This record gives sequence, C-alpha cells and structure tokens, in this order.
Amino acid sequence: MPTKYPIICSPMNGVSDIRLAIACYHAGILPSIVQYSYHINWKLDLDLLETGLKEYANATNFGNLLFAGNIATFNDPYVLSLLAKYNISHIEILDHEDFNSKDIYDLSIRSKQHNIIVSPKLLAGFDDVKTIYDNVGPISCVTIKGPNGAGRSIDSIELESEIVKIKSTYPDIILIVSGGINTGQDIKKMIDLGADMVSLGTIFSICEESSVSIVTKQKMIEATYNDVERLTKGATQKALIFSSMDERDINNTVGLFNGIRNGTKGHIYTGTGINYINKIEPVQDIVDKLVKDL
Repeated sequence: MPTKYPIICSPMNGVSDIRLAIACYHAGILPSIVQYSYHINWKLDLDLLETGLKEYANATNFGNLLFAGNIATFNDPYVLSLLAKYNISHIEILDHEDFNSKDIYDLSIRSKQHNIIVSPKLLAGFDDVKTIYDNVGPISCVTIKGPNGAGRSIDSIELESEIVKIKSTYPDIILIVSGGINTGQDIKKMIDLGADMVSLGTIFSICEESSVSIVTKQKMIEATYNDVERLTKGATQKALIFSSMDERDINNTVGLFNGIRNGTKGHIYTGTGINYINKIEPVQDIVDKLVKDL
C-alpha cells in the first residue's frame, strides 16, 4: 500500500477538499477528494479540478491521492490523463449499481495503463463482487461498506463476515473496508480478518482541517448516533438532520452543502463515528490515536 498506515480518509462529498487531503497525506494516510466538490452548475469543472490537483501536488511532491467520482466522468479519456498527470493512485467509483456492466472492467484496463487502481464502492459486499466476477471479469480492488457508516448503506450487511467471504473466494483482490470503523481496535480487527485498507469518514469530518463549519462540527460533537436518521427522499442516506430542504438530485446535495456550511439548514452525513468524537483536533492527532494499537 502506498501509505505509512493502512488508512484512507473516506471521500466525503463537500468535505474532502485539498486542505484536508494535504493534512491526511502528511499524517501518513491516503487522502481523498470527490468530483462533486469540483462542480459548477452541476457539472465537473476540469480547470477547477486541475487547480486543486496542482495545489496538492506542490504541497506533497505529487503524493498519492484517491479520487472518487462516477463512471461517466472516467469514461472521458482526458480525465484519466489529467488524474495520471498528478499521480492519482486510486479511483473510487461512486453511484454505480449495474454490476453486470462492462464499464467497471473497461475502466480498470484503461486505468492500469496509468498505474491507477480502480475500486468500485459496493454496498452489498460479497454478492456485488461475485456479480462483477461472474458477469464482467476480475477486478483488482473493491471497497465495501458496512451498515454503520455515513450516507448510503445496507442495514443487513455484516461487515466482518463479508470480509472473510470475499478474501477466501478472491484472495488476490485488494479489499478496502469502510462503514463504522472508528478506533484503532476496529482497524486492527478488519486488517486481521483480511482487509488491506480501511476507510474512515465521520471522524475526519470534524478535524481542524475540515471545511465543515464550526457550528456544524459543534452540533456533531454534541450529538450521538441515536440522533442520526435516514433521509426520506433520494438515496435515503443516514444523516444528522438540521432541517428538511427541497432537493434536485438523488444524493440530496442541496441539503448536504447547506448542512456543511451552517449547521442550521439541511443535514450532514454521519455514521457511528459521531459517538467517538468529543473535540475538534488536527488530523495528525486523530491518526496518532488510531495507529497506537496497530
């Protein structure tokens, strides 16, 4: 793995920006950014994205970085060449549910030419991996998500058993595990079961370097997982809800961006990590606590 520790800062829409990515890189974990944070008028702005990638490259000497986006974005050959130019090491595919499609396999082949690892994010764990292998072909990496993470999830998934099933059936696959991993003990458990890397989001959304507003961070600190609800529209993500808002897309983006900015309107996605946060700390301090038991 290309990082000091087997930890990824999960790609979080509206939160995973360059400032947070730089802090994560220097703390020894794999940073991430999300394409939706670089949209103007609901469309990816490539100039804005390249400005961010250039800033990250200058601050980290072209350090490794995960870029999360949808399959349609990666079908543009210019996007792949741009990501390769700035040493993007991983791609995480979001919002893709047709695992009989050859899009994922084709992207894996094209990305390999740029030394980029492709990882589809799978909510159904082993069943989704098997569907891809049986109907499309082998892939080198997957990300699975347990029921206790922020945003989208499937409540019936049991993360530990999914890890064992996947690695026993496909031992060569790189397995990234996310959702409800909050402590160093959690990380060690997942690695011991067979995960290659773990991905944490909520705990980093409240760090000093996060762009989430102070008001929102404070409300998250004061809340517990008992306060988390599922949104009733769109993708019905799990969130701390401040107020309902009219939405224009399935990902409830309007409410999310309002919740990130002010903590009085909209919502912010959060998982069980909200129970483990009692103050705003630098990324480095968070990582130091996480890895002391590894």
